[in-house]
Amino acid sequence: MPSGKNIQSQCLILEDSYGFSNIKLEAEAWYTNHPNFTVDNVAEILHNAASTNCPKLKDDAMEFKMKNGEEVIASDSLLRLHESVRITREILSAAFSNMKKRKHSG
Repeated sequence: MPSGKNIQSQCLILEDSYGFSNIKLEAEAWYTNHPNFTVDNVAEILHNAASTNCPKLKDDAMEFKMKNGEEVIASDSLLRLHESVRITREILSAAFSNMKKRKHSG
């Protein structure tokens, strides 16, 4: 079980673990339609979304991280990503991509 108190992310993990794909799809849809991202929980949500194969939720969490990058970096949220090198690479890749876009547009 994840260390966080977020029941939706716990449900996603259980649903992914036991193969309840319809329930998992409904949970992901509900979660993306009712986002509750904060700078303190977005790393855990991103990790759970990536590890439970929820691409829309993962994309939404990545977008939140990119829009709130300075605040996320200042929080302890990123310290929890040590569990996933792949997610860390994706975050860095998205950040560099955004920097390139800004450089070419401005």
